[in-house]
Order: sequence, then structure tokens, then C-alpha cells
Amino acid sequence: MIMKKLTFSLNILLMCLFVGVTINGLGQTTIWSENFSAYVDGTGIDGTGNIGDYPEGVTKWTLDVSNATLSDADDYIKTRYEKMYSKDVDGYVIWQSESIDISAYSGATFSLYASESGSMETSDYFDVYYKIDNGDFILIPNWDGLGSVNHTLIDDFTSTTITKSVPSGYSLVIKVLMANNTSSEYHRFDDVMVFGDMVYASSTTIQNTDKIAPDRTIENIIAIEIETTGSASPVSISNFTVNANGSTTPVSNNIENAKIFYTGTDNTFATDTQFGSTYPSPTTTNFDITGTQQLSQGTNYFWLVFDTKAGATIGDVVDAECISFVIDGTTETPTITDPAGSRTIAAPLAGDYTIGAKSNYTSFTDAVNELMALGISAPVTFTVGNGTYTEQILLSEIAGASATDTVIFQSNSGS
Repeated sequence: MIMKKLTFSLNILLMCLFVGVTINGLGQTTIWSENFSAYVDGTGIDGTGNIGDYPEGVTKWTLDVSNATLSDADDYIKTRYEKMYSKDVDGYVIWQSESIDISAYSGATFSLYASESGSMETSDYFDVYYKIDNGDFILIPNWDGLGSVNHTLIDDFTSTTITKSVPSGYSLVIKVLMANNTSSEYHRFDDVMVFGDMVYASSTTIQNTDKIAPDRTIENIIAIEIETTGSASPVSISNFTVNANGSTTPVSNNIENAKIFYTGTDNTFATDTQFGSTYPSPTTTNFDITGTQQLSQGTNYFWLVFDTKAGATIGDVVDAECISFVIDGTTETPTITDPAGSRTIAAPLAGDYTIGAKSNYTSFTDAVNELMALGISAPVTFTVGNGTYTEQILLSEIAGASATDTVIFQSNSGS
């Protein structure tokens, strides 16, 4: 069915109509990070001893220079320009994070940005280790071909971001070793971040109870909300088991073409991303819609929709259930599979209606909701009673509206 653009007239005394649009944003959340911006420049250890905020003002990491020879103030491991630097250490120095809690996640991913300057040799290295719980430290060898079997990075590697996924556990510790031996050689690193791997947290379904008109395409019946925590190693949905249970039977008289759409973390229904294929003949018994959709951190929204047939029976109802879904190979069941309510099939609007305390609709919101749900089959006029209206409403294309079939809002004086 073709949706034509609305010809809309609005002339209401002493009333303002507001259109509101909400845009939701999503930010990535880390479970631990260090960018060295919280310390006095020069916090660390040099040939004269502890300097800057170290160790009294540092709680997130420790330094070890027992395997280095720091002869003077120009030999050091310390913060500079909001990075951790090492220079001319004649041996190696160690930076080690505190114990980081990763117990709430199925695994974790950490990353850090490493760089160097000066004329490095193969004996100069930058090593990254990690430890899970009380296990041994594990070296990340030969990162991106810039190291060796015994070292993460060696020689003149310039710069790189090291990323490592680690298994589940209670705690993670990250350790960095830096070895250089002349006054012109610098190692440095920054932006140490730990992300919890994404895990499924919970799910439920939400019922749409707006009326529904015959001969409509892509009418959402229920929303399926899937909550995840963590952002690294995202999980994916591969299957939904759903049905049209609760609908007036025989279902085939009223509906067809079941589809599922995905809107990410946006809780506003849209049809940009279809999950899987169309199931042409939905029934009250279970059927599967199979596809692949990677999830985002937070609440993810899927929408089960049907088309209504041109001959759908006025007064019948349309309903649906989500029995289960498969996420990374595991079948999960929403807390609520059959939300209360349904959508009643009703005729499109046509003719005259009133808005006010004792009218067809008590508010603009009620009138517009039904207008958007049902569309129109003839010209429609809403006459607004006296009163103060401060609602915010959103109008988009209205099914059935045209240059001749218009929608008019007017005051009860007729203007």
C-alpha cells in the first residue's frame, strides 16, 4: 500500500502544537582505564628516587626498578605529557596494574597504545603480560610481527595499539616491561583500557495495544527487549521462536507476512534493518525466524510485525508471543513471553471527531495516536473544545491521507 504525503490544516486559537524528537546516544563503557592524566607530570621513579605523586598519590599501579640501573634524574620511568615514559634504564623497568575485577563478565579484552623513539636495537624491548586470578603471568609474543617469540615488541617498532582478549576469571593484572639503554631511547605507553566481554543479561517483551486497521503493512505487535552488559566481543542473535497466539482465529483471515526488525538501542520502531526473512503465514503455533544480528551494549530492540489483510474483520484482535531466542548458540527465554493486551482491528478514521473533556478524545495525544494507528479513509476534522493544551505530539505520514482526504484540526468556533 502506498502512503501518500499528508495535506494538513491546523488553525487553533491560543494553542501551540509541539513536535518532539528524541535521539538516544550510546557510549562505550570500560571497566578499568588509565590515561595518566590524573598525576603531576614526572610521577614515578628516577635515579634520585621516588618523584611526583609516586607512590603516595598512586593507587591503580606500581613500579619496579629493581632490575634497572637508574644513575641520575635523566634515567627514569615516570609520567610525561600524560603518558608513562621510560628512558635509559640499563636493564628493564616494570609497570604493573592493580588487580582489576572482571568477575561479572564471561571474559575481558584489554588494550594499550605503545610507542618509542630513538635508535632502538633488537636488545631493546617492550613486553606486555597479563595474569588471570592467581595464575602465572602470560606474555603476548611478537605483536603484529613487530616483536619476537620472547618479546611483544622489539627494536624500532614506532607505535602500535596492543589488544588482547583474555578468558573469564575473577581478576586481571596487566604488566608492562620496558628495556632500553641509552639517553636517546624512549619507550612510552598510554590509554590502558579493560572492557568486559559482552554477556546476555535479561530480556522481556512489550505489547503494542494501539488499534490496527485492515490492509496495513508492517504493523508492530510486540517489542522484544534484550539487555546485554559489556562491550568487547559482542554476542549475536541467530533465531527467534515466535507465534501469533492470542489473535482471533483463524489467524489467516486477518494477518500475513511476519517479520522482525532491529533498531539497535533505539526504542523507536523503524524498518531500516530486517532480521532474517519474512515468514509468510504466521500461526498460533510456534514458528522460527532465523538470521544474524550482532548486539550492542545495553538494551537492544527487536520488533515482531505482521501485515493486516484488506478483508481483516473489524473487532478481531491481533497478538503475538516470543517464546525464545538463540544468542551465541544458547537458547534464552524472555522473562515475559506473552505480554498483556493485543491490537484490535478497527476501521480507519473518517468524518468528524471532537477533542476535549467530554469528547471522542480527551487529549491531542489520544487523537493523534489513533490517527497514526488507523489512518483515514475519507476527510477527517477534529474540533477542539475550549481549554489549555500543552502536549507534545509527533506527526508523520498518515495512511490514506491525500490532497482530497485531508486532516483538519479546528477550534469549536470553526476557525
